[in-house]
Amino acid sequence: MGENYLGEIRIFSVSSNNSLPPRGWLLCDGQILQINQYQALYALLGNSFGGTPGTTFALPNLQGRMPFGFGSNPKVVGFAPTFAQNGGEATHTLTVTEMPAHTHQATASANTPDQASPAGNYWATQTANAYAPTATANVSMNAAAIGTAGGSQPHPNLHPYLVVAYCIATLGVFPSRQ
Repeated sequence: MGENYLGEIRIFSVSSNNSLPPRGWLLCDGQILQINQYQALYALLGNSFGGTPGTTFALPNLQGRMPFGFGSNPKVVGFAPTFAQNGGEATHTLTVTEMPAHTHQATASANTPDQASPAGNYWATQTANAYAPTATANVSMNAAAIGTAGGSQPHPNLHPYLVVAYCIATLGVFPSRQ
């Protein structure tokens, strides 16, 4: 496969109980490193991912994340990530503005009422005006007549995944800046 570049990121199958990356590589887990121990790697990353300038720097944290390239994508309008930008979320709660317009159909029965409680039953045909002799027809019902669903709970927002680890090369050819 040839010699790798310093700062190159690759995927390795590193088990969760043996989280030791191959020799010359470190896990991309956001760990803080001393600049004086990894000067060449610091020259490439700087403090883009965190750390204390002049003393420490952080590796990218790709735990539970999916890397993507930076720059504009003509197919995704308004999406132009920058270097070292984090985004996304492991769970997401939908808001009303994110849902497409839709309706909830009410279910009713053509039969006359035969139950004492509406719980778990359908609206039924009324044989006489039970509300008042002057009730108006064709008016809006209570908004609670059709309940909400989902309970405002977040849903998982993860791609299918395998147990792999992103690792960054601490040894290798220093990439040219072209």
